Amino acid sequence: MSVPPQGSSTRQNSRSSVVLVGAGHSHLHLIKHLDTRKYAATLIDPGAFWYSGSASAMLAGDLKARDARIDPARTCRQRGILLIRRKVIRVDTRHRRLMLDDATEVSYDVLSLTPGSRIPPPRHDLADVESWAVKPISRLLALRARLRRQLREQRHIRILVVGAGASGIEIACALRQLGMRHGAGPERLDIVLLHNGAGPLPGAPPGCRRWIGKSLQRRDIQLVANPRPDDTADDIPSSLLATADHVILATGLRPATDALGLAAAGSCGLPVDRQLRVLGLSDVLAAGDGIDFDGRKLARIGVHGVRQGPVLLHNLQATLEGQPLRDYQPPKRALSIINLSADEGVALYGRSWWGGKAALVWKRWLDRRFIELHRD
Repeated sequence: MSVPPQGSSTRQNSRSSVVLVGAGHSHLHLIKHLDTRKYAATLIDPGAFWYSGSASAMLAGDLKARDARIDPARTCRQRGILLIRRKVIRVDTRHRRLMLDDATEVSYDVLSLTPGSRIPPPRHDLADVESWAVKPISRLLALRARLRRQLREQRHIRILVVGAGASGIEIACALRQLGMRHGAGPERLDIVLLHNGAGPLPGAPPGCRRWIGKSLQRRDIQLVANPRPDDTADDIPSSLLATADHVILATGLRPATDALGLAAAGSCGLPVDRQLRVLGLSDVLAAGDGIDFDGRKLARIGVHGVRQGPVLLHNLQATLEGQPLRDYQPPKRALSIINLSADEGVALYGRSWWGGKAALVWKRWLDRRFIELHRD
C-alpha cells in the first residue's frame, strides 16, 4: 500500500486507528499480536530495525549486517498493517494527527511511540578527526567499511572511544577483533578507551570491573581517564584529539524525542505513568529507552522494551475498548551480557556476574532467538 498523497490526511476505513511510530522492541511485539481484524493499524518507520544487542558483533565482522537487522515489512504485509517508510516530525495531539517529513498527515485514535535514544552531538568541533556515534547503529556499519579500507592500505590507525560503559567496552573490543581479522595488531591499530575517572563499567561489582580491566589489558586497549569528565563528547583532551584518526562516541544516551513536539522530562525522555501513557494524554502511549517511567530513569537496555510489549498491547486495545489498563512492573534485576569479542563475554545479573566463553555463547543464543522470532 502506498503512502497517501502529500498534504492529505488518511484513516484506514471505519475501524479504530492504531498508529505505531518506530519499529522498536515493543512494537515488534505489537505488529505480531495486535488484533488487526478489529483495528486498522499503521506502522511509521523510515527503515529496518537494527538490533542493538548484535551491533558490536557486526562491527567486529563476526556477524553480517543483514543478521543484525529486522525488516518488519513482511510481517506488516501478512497481518494487513500499513507500513509507511517516513519520519514523523511532529505530533498534533489536539487533532490526533501526525505530520510526516513529506507533508503527509496521518490520523490516529490511539498512538504508540518508541522514540528510542541517541548520542548527543558534541558542542564543539572535533577538528580534523572523523567522529562516529554508536547510535544510530547504521553508523557502525559505515565505520566498519571505512576501517576495512584503511586497514587494507596498511595504514597506522589510532581510535579514541569516548565512554567506558557497556557500549564503549563492546565497541573497543569489537575494533580490536576487526583489526585482528584484517591482520592489524596493536602495532598498527591503537585503541584508547576514555573513561570519566571511575574506570570501566562504573556501578558493576568490583570483582567484575577488575576482570574487565584485565580483559582490556590483554587486548592492548589503553584505558585513559578524562581529567574533565562530563559524560558527553565535550572536553576531550586536546592531546588525545591531536593524535586520533577516529573518535567514537559511546557516552550517555539521550531520548530522541525533541523533534516530535512533545515535552520530555529533562534528559530522561517522555514522561509516562505506570500504564505507559504519556502524562496528560490518555490516547498516547510510549515505551522503550526514550521514556521517563513513573518519574524514574530506567536503564536503557532492550529488556524493558521487550517486557513492555505485552503491557503496551493490552493497554492500547483497552484504551479503545474502555477497559481497565495494566501497570508495567520493571524487573528488580535484569540480565545484561557484554560482548568482549574473541569468544569472551561477561554477564551481569544484579550483583552477580560471571565471565568467559559461556557468557558469550549464551548471549549469541539469546540474540539469535530474538532476531529469528521477529524476522518471520
